[in-house]
Amino acid sequence: MDLKELYGKVSKLEEELPKKIFGQEEAVRVFAEGFFSSELLADADVKRTGPRGVYLFTGSRGVGKAYLAELAAAELGLPSGRYIMSGVADDLQCRMLVGSSGHRHPKEGTLTGFVRKHPSAIIIFDSFAKTHPETMAVIREILDRGIVLDEFLDEEVSFRDCHIVFTSNADYSYAVNQIHGWEVSFKEPDDKDITRIVCDELDKSFSLFEKAYGIRIEADEALADYLRVVNGVFMGSRLLRSEVDRFFRDEIYKLRPLIEGDGTCADGHCTVIRFRLVEKVNPAENEDPRAVEVTFS
Repeated sequence: MDLKELYGKVSKLEEELPKKIFGQEEAVRVFAEGFFSSELLADADVKRTGPRGVYLFTGSRGVGKAYLAELAAAELGLPSGRYIMSGVADDLQCRMLVGSSGHRHPKEGTLTGFVRKHPSAIIIFDSFAKTHPETMAVIREILDRGIVLDEFLDEEVSFRDCHIVFTSNADYSYAVNQIHGWEVSFKEPDDKDITRIVCDELDKSFSLFEKAYGIRIEADEALADYLRVVNGVFMGSRLLRSEVDRFFRDEIYKLRPLIEGDGTCADGHCTVIRFRLVEKVNPAENEDPRAVEVTFS
């Protein structure tokens, strides 16, 4: 690609990714800078042996490290493959990554097979600090030589046009010492970021429901903040989104007796379902004094 196209790709990353992963603007900026730096001379450097780019994403569990890598791949129009290192716990599982010609499970490698089909891709090694020693040796080959032998195919697979992302949520010092690449640090989301995640998931559920049934959802502005509070300590955006989705489905299910009773919505006369917050009569100590009331008309 020419320089103008590269600038355009980086600008698009910086513009679009923060709309989908909240509170990680600085991580997006650093990754975009790393991507630019990695791509800048990659095609001209004929002596280059390793991948086009190597990145280490560090931060607590659930802050969106692998998610950002997957979003970036989609934005760049690249395939992405994710490999969870905690799940590669022995030499047999390592062989499954890079292919085995032995009598036990002879098969093309899941990692080498993916890269053979997609030579330009973003590869995510998730939970890198839990990497098995034999898998670490394979990763060293990828980083140093840019190629790995798939024993099943008896074929060398090139990783030289890949971008490699390692994520670590434990023992950052170990990861930093093992990987030389762009370090991208993720911060803990604050209350505002968490509320934005809740809002985004609610908007998604409301929109899908209206598309499916033609019934609009209205909600108090404070509903997202209420769900942030009742879900307690932040345990990760994926889990939070799952809880918000479950909340919505549960509340709609609770309307079942009303709908079965008079058939208003079933007959298509219901056009709006409203979520509003009301004060509890006798809230318990340390309990949120608000409750959600759902009505339809």
